[in-house]
Amino acid sequence: MNKSIIIGQGIAGSTLAWELHWAGHEVHLVERKEGQSASRVAAGLITPITGKRLTKAADFDEANRVAEEFYGKVEATIGTTLQEKRAALRYFESDSERDTFLEERAELIGEEIELLRNDRQQVIGIRMLKAARLRVQDYLEGTQRYFQERGQYHEANVDAGSDIEVRADGVSIRHIKLDGTRLFFCQGYQSQQNPWFPGIPDAPVRGETLTVTIPSRETKDVVHQGYWLAPIAAKVADRNNRTYVIGATYDRDNLGETITASGREELLAALKRFTEEEVVVIGQASAVRATTRGGQAIAMMHPEYSQLGIMNGLGSKGSLMAPLIAKKLVESLSQKAANVREPSKPKALTKLAHTIVGRTLRAGDTALDGTAGNGNDTIFLAKSVGSQGRVLAVDNQSEAIESTKTRLHAEGIENVELYEEDHSVVLRRQVQANESVQAIMLNLGYRPGGDKLWTTKPETTTAALEAGIELLSKGGVMTVVAYRGHPGGKTEAEAVQQQAQKHAAAGIKVDIIPGSEDNEESPVLYVFRK
Repeated sequence: MNKSIIIGQGIAGSTLAWELHWAGHEVHLVERKEGQSASRVAAGLITPITGKRLTKAADFDEANRVAEEFYGKVEATIGTTLQEKRAALRYFESDSERDTFLEERAELIGEEIELLRNDRQQVIGIRMLKAARLRVQDYLEGTQRYFQERGQYHEANVDAGSDIEVRADGVSIRHIKLDGTRLFFCQGYQSQQNPWFPGIPDAPVRGETLTVTIPSRETKDVVHQGYWLAPIAAKVADRNNRTYVIGATYDRDNLGETITASGREELLAALKRFTEEEVVVIGQASAVRATTRGGQAIAMMHPEYSQLGIMNGLGSKGSLMAPLIAKKLVESLSQKAANVREPSKPKALTKLAHTIVGRTLRAGDTALDGTAGNGNDTIFLAKSVGSQGRVLAVDNQSEAIESTKTRLHAEGIENVELYEEDHSVVLRRQVQANESVQAIMLNLGYRPGGDKLWTTKPETTTAALEAGIELLSKGGVMTVVAYRGHPGGKTEAEAVQQQAQKHAAAGIKVDIIPGSEDNEESPVLYVFRK
């Protein structure tokens, strides 16, 4: 029997678990012990017409049919009602939006939608007849209970970089002694990168919601107008309590899970679009949705390790799309296909380093490129901290400094200080000046396109790392890419490895990510987090 392990029991993980279970797999769900996932605060809205242009997704009908069948099957299994089929209202935000809709989407009027009119018979919005809602909390709790009763639910924090072992005959999570044929990552957004599938999701968004009571509000319709207002769907609520949820804010820059005063004020202002009635705030939540730049969910097996898969990036359409995506992924396994869609090539470690550092930096921060080379990392850091931020770029080769200077000029970037010195000297000088930086990047070896005999050295790299740890501010990150394939590269990588072990023992969080498990000369990315 196939034994599948799923890390993450949000909407994606729960849905994949049911599909695998029905396909005859022994499924084990692993959920982290703490933290607020986006699924746990999701409203579960299934909305046919979405976006600024009020379009209907091309795959909505298929996805909606599959979702209706899927949730119906789960309902029959766990004995809990999960689906609420009720039309939702969408009010136009402007006359131009209304006019564009009536001109371009008239074919939807009838079976799909009805027009909403005011007392003067003016069209003010639409009623989406095929809208629905998933009672997300009931779905997640029912799924957990079902697998827990079978001894197939586990609470554990899993570090994808160090806790997972991939073997020829399967995969295991070492510290909880759980073995399987395959392992699927369904974690949504995580602050720590997954080295097996780096950069997924690549465009996470933090959103906040408010739970409120509106004692005099009678309607139970879900209403959209820039934001959405919905009656609470969790079974813990008193159905006569006039309890509603409004959401959601949209923040790509601050990806922590902390609720904010600004989020509360934004949502209270948005509430005035829907009602002038008295409102009492009884709760506020914040979570990060896993979204991608292309807007497409990712469901595939690893291009190199067929024992590993991922289902992620569902974003705000998880309740609708998860059943269809999970179904196709499981079907691909039975057909021995590698992917639901063609996977992109595995990302280079330098790209992964950019992703990790990019999640740490904010506008106005200070960062340091310890090996300027041709300016790639320098430009990335400068754009990440913005014009109000500061970047120090260091290299002991004049050609590297000139190359970087030329590229900065071409990009119109002026917030970079260039130093033609050894990186260990500059970093130590910054420490002595009581400076601090939020991020440091080092790409060791020789400069691409330059003299291959002119490389970084173990002794100066070690000194730079020692100073770098001191220089990092709390919450800062230092990435080091060590190249083992050139003369002296292995020796330098070993020196970095020793530094990693030393600082890990002293309490610094260190991730070690090889470019290839099977190639001893592949590069290695070291990530030091203070």
